[in-house]
Order: sequence, then structure tokens, then C-alpha cells
Amino acid sequence: DSQSLLDVGAGYGRAIKALLNKNYLGEIHAIEKSSLFFYELFIYKKHAHLHYGDILKYSGRKFDVILSMWSGISDFSKSEQPLFIKKLANLLNKGGKLFLDTLASNETPLNADNSSNQNYFIVENDCSTYGYTPTPHEIANYSESAGLKLKTEYIYSTATDRKRYIYLLLKP
Repeated sequence: DSQSLLDVGAGYGRAIKALLNKNYLGEIHAIEKSSLFFYELFIYKKHAHLHYGDILKYSGRKFDVILSMWSGISDFSKSEQPLFIKKLANLLNKGGKLFLDTLASNETPLNADNSSNQNYFIVENDCSTYGYTPTPHEIANYSESAGLKLKTEYIYSTATDRKRYIYLLLKP
């Protein structure tokens, strides 16, 4: 029932592909800050509006639905995560829905070189990345501070038996 959707941290387009396979009829926008992944999205340029850059600096239109999948929130530091949720809340239309996916806070990303207390460090191809996996309590606090209502918290296990959460946050 949504007319517009933003895929934040679209990666190589898994969510876009799934939406197209399900015949989603709304307008699709995707934002990606990795140049490597952004160029992978070009196969969808006829079906989606592609934006290159950091979501925290995005100043585009508002959306009915925002997807933040694949633990994208963990790409932001603990101090940036409330800003991330607030930014997404500001990009939602009234009545809009934010779907947010994270690892369980006690899980370590498979490609992490080091991990402790929800912080992790990844080294890939001469590039270092720090991450922070928020707890459900932190997600609830971020949501409330951003004016969003936590509607649903769905816990599931992946095919590799890794615990994950999907949150549905609503903008009243």
C-alpha cells in the first residue's frame, strides 16, 4: 500500500530485486555510500532512483516506507546511531514505516577480526571498519527519541544459525 520506498545502504540490490520480483508498484529510491556497491546497483537504474552518498547528509523527499536492512545501523558509531534513526524518522511521511534489521547484540559479524562489548573491527582489502551492534533497549530508546513508535520486534535465526532482529517502527 506504499507509494514510495527508500532502501538505505542498498548494497548490491537484494531488497530492490525482491521488490521487483513481488511486483512492487511504488517508486523505489536507493541510497548507498560505498562506491563499489553503488556501481553494482546500476542494473536497477531503470527501476529505481539511485543516490550515491551518506544517508546522514541526504536531503531528498519523504517516503512511506524505509528499509534499513543487513545491519546497516551498525555501520554507524554508538553516538551516531540515534542521529541515524532520527534522520530516517525525518524522511518518513506521517504514518510511515521503518523496517530496521540488526544482528543480535551478542553476535559477532562473521567477517569481524576483533569483537568485544558490541563493538567490532573488520579489515578487508586495506580498509578498516569499526562497528557497533545496538541492543533492543537501545533501539527502543533511539526510536522514542526520534518520535517513532516501536510496533514489532521480530527475532529470527539465519540459515547459519545467527540470531537477528527486525524492528518495525511507525511514524505517528
